[in-house]
Amino acid sequence: MILTTVLACLLTLSPGLAAPLADPQTHDDGEGGHPPDGVHPPEPKKCTDIEKRIPWQALSKEEKKAYINAELCLMGKPSQLDLPGAVTRFDDLVKPHQILAATMHGTGYFLPFHRMLMHTHEHLLRTECGYEGYQPYWAEELDIGKIQDSDVFDPETGFGGGVVDQLVCVPDGPFQNYTLHTGPGFQNTEYCIQRRFSNGATLGARQEYIDHCYQWDKFEQAWQCIEDGGPHNGFHGGVGGVMLNPISSPGDPVFYLHHTWLDKVWWDWQKQKPERLSDISGRKTSRNPLFGAGSNGTAPPFPGFPGGLPDRFPSFPGNFSFPGNFTFPGGFPGGPGGNLSGPPTWKPTDEVVTDPVKLGDILTVFDLIPNTTISNLMDIQGGYFCYEYIDYADAVKR
Repeated sequence: MILTTVLACLLTLSPGLAAPLADPQTHDDGEGGHPPDGVHPPEPKKCTDIEKRIPWQALSKEEKKAYINAELCLMGKPSQLDLPGAVTRFDDLVKPHQILAATMHGTGYFLPFHRMLMHTHEHLLRTECGYEGYQPYWAEELDIGKIQDSDVFDPETGFGGGVVDQLVCVPDGPFQNYTLHTGPGFQNTEYCIQRRFSNGATLGARQEYIDHCYQWDKFEQAWQCIEDGGPHNGFHGGVGGVMLNPISSPGDPVFYLHHTWLDKVWWDWQKQKPERLSDISGRKTSRNPLFGAGSNGTAPPFPGFPGGLPDRFPSFPGNFSFPGNFTFPGGFPGGPGGNLSGPPTWKPTDEVVTDPVKLGDILTVFDLIPNTTISNLMDIQGGYFCYEYIDYADAVKR
């Protein structure tokens, strides 16, 4: 199984080396056939009872409490994956994102992998911690430019707060004293959940930026715009701290609200045309040096940023001082002064991909749920999934 391959790689790679540890396997050419030995993607079922994903801001106090308690439950359960750095069941959710960072970012796998990870998070909350609701999303349009006032960060009914332009451990709320074990970056150390709010970065979630991405008719352009052109980066940078670390960002529980919102952004693009439910493409290995890959997407000359070898930003996220105008390569804003206040400027680059991502490629989250093909992940109402997104204006009428 893929997990066996990953574990073997973990035993042979040098500590701190940021290299992709497993590549998704391909189910023939994406047009049928049989999966690799030991991989048995579940067959889709008919979608009849549609689950409703609702904005966090529209949940009742009781619904919010139930979700937070389930998250705390995962944080209190022991790891079941036996992977380096995984101590709790919550750590188990961070590990696939950390280990596969170079494969699942800056590639055509980005959106389907994160859709699968959001589903996995919901699945563990419901099956292991008694949560009866569904995965909520962050209606980010409500908090642009005023993230410190968001209901998400309420110390009583939310995830605890943070400070604008100041890196701090979460100062209050249910996760104030939680210790992370996976990260920062590719390291496995013990550290607190940190945040550094940046209102300038949140501007990437503006409808102007989303509409800019929606102008692209093909997945290869729309995905890259969503990932790099503002929507994805905006609230990663807006929350800052752990969320600004592109490798170990699931260590902050708000990651799941943000990426469920991003899944909605992708779905809203998909449902505009039926053919988009089968439109997948893009490169298979990231070209972004943040994930340890060189310009050709293969060699790892840079040992991972942040959290690479000990002489490379060993304190991130900690006391590392960003220049005032710092912006992450590849579009991660959120250092002091980093912002997306101007109009969207992302444009596609000419690229010939000889071996693109295919519908038959198999993705893994290391046995948290069974491996499955991308084709199963494309339609949120196609049977493998069965959910819909409720807009904030409709959700508050419940």
